[in-house]
Amino acid sequence: MLNTLKSEWTKLHTTRSFWWTTFIFLFFAWGWAILNARLTQPAETPEDAAFGMGVITPDGAVSFLLALGLPVLMIQAIMIVTTEYRFGTQTITYMATPRRWSVALVKLLMYAVIAAALSFIAVAGSYLLTELFAYDEVAAQFQPWDDEMGQTQLWKYPLAAALIVLFSQGLGLLLRSTAGSVAIGLILFLGLDGFVSMIPKVGGKLVNYMPFSAFQSWLMDQTPADAPWKESWGFGLVFLAWALLLWVLGVIVLQKRDA
Repeated sequence: MLNTLKSEWTKLHTTRSFWWTTFIFLFFAWGWAILNARLTQPAETPEDAAFGMGVITPDGAVSFLLALGLPVLMIQAIMIVTTEYRFGTQTITYMATPRRWSVALVKLLMYAVIAAALSFIAVAGSYLLTELFAYDEVAAQFQPWDDEMGQTQLWKYPLAAALIVLFSQGLGLLLRSTAGSVAIGLILFLGLDGFVSMIPKVGGKLVNYMPFSAFQSWLMDQTPADAPWKESWGFGLVFLAWALLLWVLGVIVLQKRDA
């Protein structure tokens, strides 16, 4: 297992796509934090302050991490699995490691840890950059380190990133195609599964069990009135179930088909 980890890490860090996607991920997260900080003008009157003008919230400081950052991690997680099929090197990998499931497990654990670490760095960096670039009056009110939401995001986004990797690599193992896996993953991430709510009578209930509708409700701590549970963590369990199902099915298919 250790030798497999070394080989997978070597393959990962010696490819340009890994460094480019890492740069793009941090660029989106930190670029938005700087832009948002500079564009948020201090409130001119008490009435403006009462309506939230001149205030940056912790979730506002990292909003692009959800919109654009996590999809980048999804793409990279898929490529870790599917790039070998693109260049036909998977046969060499599985000849060197006949226990194919262990290769899939190493790929999952390796990039889940990396994605979680990158997400923590992105959130913490966004807080620091917001404090640095915001106007003094705005920065004085921005206290994410003491705010419950700000503290929660420091662990919730890393966990979300790891779950995204689990889901994405399961998709990649099933399809073995970068383009197909990325297309399906991004379409679902952008909310296609939310259209289930348009199904008459049952749509409003089914949408609570769709993967990315549940994922975003959990990450943003939202619980609709018609949800079958009162806490948002229920949605997190729904997404975890989807991700585990995809990954397990992907490993089963990996074991059975030709390399």
